[in-house]
Amino acid sequence: MLFLVDTGLSVDVDATGGALLHVRGAGGASETWEAVLPDGTRRAL
Repeated sequence: MLFLVDTGLSVDVDATGGALLHVRGAGGASETWEAVLPDGTRRAL
């Protein structure tokens, strides 16, 4: 599943560099969400 999410990419606003939202097991009991950052690190949400 792919979501397009505005993560504040504007340098004038936040300059976060963006992120990818990765959803595993969508719709199931074991659904998990994580952010994948530009440097490849992942953070659970």
